[in-house]
Amino acid sequence: MKITKDALIPFLASLIADAKNDEQFSIAWFKPTKDLPFAIVGGWQGGFDPEDTDCLLPSKSSPTYAMCVKIVVNEGPYAYTDYEIMNMPWREGEDVYDVEWILTPDVDLDQLAEVMIREYEYVCKEYGGDDTDEDL
Repeated sequence: MKITKDALIPFLASLIADAKNDEQFSIAWFKPTKDLPFAIVGGWQGGFDPEDTDCLLPSKSSPTYAMCVKIVVNEGPYAYTDYEIMNMPWREGEDVYDVEWILTPDVDLDQLAEVMIREYEYVCKEYGGDDTDEDL
């Protein structure tokens, strides 16, 4: 199932709004379909410099955390709990697919959505998901 920008951009915009309002949630899911083994998630990732407010959206209550998005495996024991320890796509004997995007105050949502869609399609192709022509 193909993800469209019309479906993904509102999800990304809501993450930015939540970050600006310092909404404290564990994780936000964008699942194209329950049948696919992969999802796009947003959440708070730690380890950032709280002074870098030009290039990230830090948490007001925990300034070393910033709002990020990544592609993860849509199953497993931590699938619904903690952004930082989610399962990433991988194959036996190969590197883990670990790509994350840091949301910024002036991010171009159209461009970010295009990049994320290409990466999602790559993950589906390389790691065993369905990538049909039906749009979401």
